[in-house]
Amino acid sequence: MTEHISFPTFEAAFPPSDLRVEFDWLALRQGMEDGIADITIDHVTTWDPTKLYAPWYHDGHRQAMRYDEEGAQPWRYDQLLGQPMMQVPGHFLSEEIIARHDAVFKDAKILSHDVGEERHLVLDGNHRLILRLGFLAARQIVLPHYQIHAPLNPPLVPDVKHFT
Repeated sequence: MTEHISFPTFEAAFPPSDLRVEFDWLALRQGMEDGIADITIDHVTTWDPTKLYAPWYHDGHRQAMRYDEEGAQPWRYDQLLGQPMMQVPGHFLSEEIIARHDAVFKDAKILSHDVGEERHLVLDGNHRLILRLGFLAARQIVLPHYQIHAPLNPPLVPDVKHFT
């Protein structure tokens, strides 16, 4: 069941200091006040990794690069899931993390920006979602999925330029 949430509820769930991506908080708040942006939450067990994108970029030949470099392409989750564990950007997925997956998911939540065509740029929770999809795929783990629905231009996140 999809639930619409307010900006203060969103901000409490994802404090500005916790997000590592560049994000225009004021534009989101204004967009919600103007009725052109919305935030929803669903509780999800099934994900399509071909429709999920991480805020990490490569040159088309699997060499890492910045989002703002010429030719940068966002990693799709199905591409990341084929990587050896320690080659996932951020090097977060250690054997220890996988072994204690219940603790990792206790308060986990996923934040994405709807970028059209049922695609989502995952803004927060990337490592947990990769762990869920790649290493714990057989487990029924429910993750709250917060989705930002807003125009891509002007962008709330500079990364959306790769989807317009």
